[in-house]
Amino acid sequence: MKRLCFLSFLLCTVLTLSASISHATYKGKIGPYGVEFVFAHVSGMGNGAQYRYLTIKVNHGDWITLEEAGFKGKYQIFKEYINGRNTGTFYLIFNNYGLKGNFVNSQGKKYTVSAKRTSSYYDGI
Repeated sequence: MKRLCFLSFLLCTVLTLSASISHATYKGKIGPYGVEFVFAHVSGMGNGAQYRYLTIKVNHGDWITLEEAGFKGKYQIFKEYINGRNTGTFYLIFNNYGLKGNFVNSQGKKYTVSAKRTSSYYDGI
């Protein structure tokens, strides 16, 4: 019985630890403005992202939260939120070197987005 309990505990521990975590950082531009992005994925929990402007103060220089909102054709969609309000949408295409796409703010103004990957990290079992 003790052996069965130990094996069950070991199996549960392995399953819990089998989650993978990955993230990547990118530097580039939204229109003429310098930005830095961080995209993360935790298996079983989904994707998340943040970005901040490097050349102008928006949202007091803080990180701006992005929520993954699915796909539209070849674009992965992320919704921007500032102070709990949806203030724009990113339409992005990722490749081995970076990302490109568009940002449309809540007034409908469209900006070109491009960034190069500056680092990436993966940890999983």
